Parts: sequence; structure tokens; C-alpha cells
Amino acid sequence: MGIDVNWIEMGHSRHLSGCQSLADFSGITVIGSPLHKSSGRLLSSYQKDSLDAFIDSERRWSMGDYMVVDSSAESCDTRIITAPGFSGQFYHAEGKEVFVSNSMSEIASIADAELNEHHVLNYLQNGTTRTPQCSTLFSGTSRLPPAAVCEITGTDVSTRSYLQRTPNDLSVEEALAEIGARLSKTVSGPLYVMFSGGVDSLLYLLLFDQVYDDVVPVTFGIESPTNGPAAHQLNEKLNLDVEFVDHEYPFIDTGVINHIESTMRDRLVNPRNPHFGFTSELVSDGVIVSGQNMDAAMTINMGTPGVHLSLPEAPLYKRWYRATRLALSNLRYTDFYINRTGSNSLFRHLTTVRQERKFVPGSGGFVLGMQSTGKPSVIQTDNLSEHLLDSVWRPDVKELLNFTPTDDNLESIELLNFYHYSRSCQETITGTGTPASVPVHLPVMWGPMQSALFGSGTPITDVLNPKRELYNLVEELTGSSYRELVTRDGLFRNRETSTRSPLVDRHEDKLTQNQSLVYEEATLDELLNQVESILEQVQVNPSSNRSINRLLNIELLLHATR
Repeated sequence: MGIDVNWIEMGHSRHLSGCQSLADFSGITVIGSPLHKSSGRLLSSYQKDSLDAFIDSERRWSMGDYMVVDSSAESCDTRIITAPGFSGQFYHAEGKEVFVSNSMSEIASIADAELNEHHVLNYLQNGTTRTPQCSTLFSGTSRLPPAAVCEITGTDVSTRSYLQRTPNDLSVEEALAEIGARLSKTVSGPLYVMFSGGVDSLLYLLLFDQVYDDVVPVTFGIESPTNGPAAHQLNEKLNLDVEFVDHEYPFIDTGVINHIESTMRDRLVNPRNPHFGFTSELVSDGVIVSGQNMDAAMTINMGTPGVHLSLPEAPLYKRWYRATRLALSNLRYTDFYINRTGSNSLFRHLTTVRQERKFVPGSGGFVLGMQSTGKPSVIQTDNLSEHLLDSVWRPDVKELLNFTPTDDNLESIELLNFYHYSRSCQETITGTGTPASVPVHLPVMWGPMQSALFGSGTPITDVLNPKRELYNLVEELTGSSYRELVTRDGLFRNRETSTRSPLVDRHEDKLTQNQSLVYEEATLDELLNQVESILEQVQVNPSSNRSINRLLNIELLLHATR
């Protein structure tokens, strides 16, 4: 072998032990947890099938968070095939070695890496980890993406997505039923469904309950537009036997806080994620599933006109205006529109930032997604607006535009969405684990669901209701529409809490200009101003708001690194 690939275990991996060279592995190894078949059967498939046939199988059937590592590949030193449900690993190439870890701070420490200040600024302002080319907050470090073939030769790491549009008749109902049936054969213990009361988690619960013997819906008392009130309404009307857990945000349980803090020292974390409420007192075995990113997978970047029509506080003409504008915007994602206007108009619209120096994750994320997938760009370079994204991203965009355009715009949109929001969601949920060490998975990322979504396209009827298929399914399964089951009365909007976070209390000393490592290392004026603003918030109103959490997360990463 021309290269050693070292696997470094930090906190969350159950299958790695210490720091090992890939030479210590016997040929081909599975790292992680496949849930559609055993690791042995997965390895057998990889060995007896061609690479193309194995990838086809992964694209259609894969379930779980894992990767296949082949140190005996003929075309490269090491080949890594990641599942669609892969939560990500960080890597750094140095000398003749490539180091891989599930800890961002460990990789940054090995690389002796400096902060990428533009990425840090983007994270503090927008809370997004969707940085170009699967990069991280640290220069010289990157991520292995999901649903990809990664080939390592020397210190060159090339990645390509294997997801593609394969037309089929697989429905969302069939895909979820298939997932539930397979889990019933491969998982021992309960199947916990994170139940917010939204249409996504309700559909998970209804379909999984048909094929899995022990399904437990769990609702946490964390404020959101639906948690609590909607779950209570559905529990009462449908006799769902929901288990309500009185975890408030911010978490105050010492064990939960310890887990969040430990994870924050390894990677970027959203401490508001309710899955951190799964303590050992609540679960001990089984699998947890969440529908948190079903919205992104089902709707791409489409709005919901019906929500605006139903807002009672707005005058009728304003509601119709907003709904109409959203419907027209949604049109650009449908097969009808794309087949007629092509990629030029669509992606010029998507990638133009209307306010200079303002990064818009909802549109710019598609460009970043192109980079992450390594797919050819469908942007027509001769008609781009003068201001393409923020100048921060312009060098990467220029490199991106060297790709050859493709005619398959439908595949591009769906694939880019997979890497735009869903990948980030998977990293911060599946990748961060629970205090009970029972894994959380996002089934919409798995092969059956991706096959259904990639294979069906987006019909023009989805313009008014992007999740039409889900609402229709709920009505078929319950005999009532979701709107009949859940009324808006009593639902409340998400809001910042005024409760002081124990996690911020623990580390308030790090959140001052004298002690902040981010402030000490920053040289970019815009980043310095942003950090100063957040530090002032800590002194004036030290409640656990999002910006303070993000800065604290980076501070803990830096302390673990330095």
C-alpha cells in the first residue's frame, strides 16, 4: 500500500478502537451500523458483485449509518463507499497519510489547522454547516459525504455521489412500509418514533406500527410550532399511546448537559435538538427514528402556500398575495417547468443573491451542493448575475463553473437538495448520538425513501401543497384529514427562551473578549464584529439563544484542539 489510513475513535463510534492503520484491517471492512442486512452479508455482496451492481443495490436498499472500506481495491489505494444514511467522518491528508475521525477537533489538532474565518462567520450568522466541498470550520480538513464513492490515492481524496434519478413506481407509503418491515427483522428492541405531532412523524408512526411489533412514539416538551399541543390532539383522537417526556429547553439534566458538552468538543451541535432527551432512563436498546428533515427531502426548497392562506392575523389580500408568490416560486422545481425552461433561468434565479455580502442558505446551498456532490454544474455561465453569491464564496464558485453542463436538470435538483439541507441535518442528529447511546436515524435518507423521491419527480400539483402525498396518506390511514385532526387553536410559534442555560453558565468565562479563543484568533473585521456582538449578548442577556450556543460550540472545539 502506498498510504496508511488511520481511524481515530472519539466518543461516538461503536466500531473503531483507538488509532489504527487501515493496514490492520483485513481487506474489506464495514465501519458503522447497516440496518437492512448484516455486516457479513453486506461484505459478501461487495465481494461477489461488480462495483456498479453493489452501488445500485446501496442506492435502492441501503439503511443505516455506515461505510465500506476496501484497502485492496485495484484502482486506488483505498476505496470508501458511504451509505446514504452515513452521518459523516472528518479527514485530513498529510504527508503520505490520510487521517479519518468522527471528531472535527481531533482532525483539526492533527492537522494543526487554523480556523477558516469565512466558514466560522457563516456558521455564526446562519447556523449552517453547508460549507463548500464538504469542508469544515478548519482549513485543510474535510468531510466524507454520504451516498458517495471516495477513492484515496496517495493523499488525493476524490469523491463522487452515486445517487441518481432512476424512474420507478415506488411510493412513499411502500418505501416506509419496506423500511419498517426490514427493521423488524434486523433490530432487537423497540422502535422509538420521535413524535412532534407533525404530518411527517404521524405518517412514520402509522406506517411503522403496521409492520413493527413494538413502536413507541415519544414527544418531548420542547417548544416548537407543533410539539406538545399537536401531539396531544393526535394522541387523544387516534389513541396513539404517546409517551410524553417533560424535557424543557434548555436541558437542565446533568447527564444530558454532559453529553451535549462532550459532543460540542468534537463537532458542531444544535443543543436544542430534542433527541438529546433520550437518556438511559428512557431507552436502553432498539432504534430511534426521526422525521425532522422530511420537509427538505419532500419539498426541495419549496414553500407552503397553504400556511399563508390560513394565517388569521393577515388581511385576506396579503394572504393571497403571499400564497400566489410562493406557488409561482414553487413552479420552478416541477417537471413541468424544468422541461420547458431548462436550467439556465432556474439556476440563475437560485444562485443570485439580492443583497450583496449576504449569504442565503436557501439558494446558495444549491451551489454548495454542486460542489459537495462533484456533479457537473447545470448553471449556464454566460448569463449569471454579476454578484454570484457572497464574495466569500466566489473563488469556489469560479472553480465550480469549470464543470461541463448536464442536461439532466431534474436529477441535479433532487441530488443537490440531498446535500443541501438533509446532509447537514444528518450530521447534527445521527452524528451526535444520544446520552443513552441508542442511535437516532433519519429514514428519509435511506435507500428506499431516496429511491421513491428520486424516482417520482415533482408534479405540478405539488405547487400548492409540496407534501400532498403525505397528507393524502394520512387521510387514507386515519379516515380524517390532518387539518381535521390537528386544529391551530392552542398551537404556539417557536420562540427564544429567556431561561438561562446551565451549559452557558458552565463556560461563561470563555465568552468574554479576554478569554474567547475565536476572538483572539480572528483577523476578519466582519467576524470580529460578529463575535463582539454575541459576547455583548452574553453580558446583557445571557440566555441560551442560538448565536451564543454557536459561539460556545466553536470555543469548545478550539479548546479541544489547542
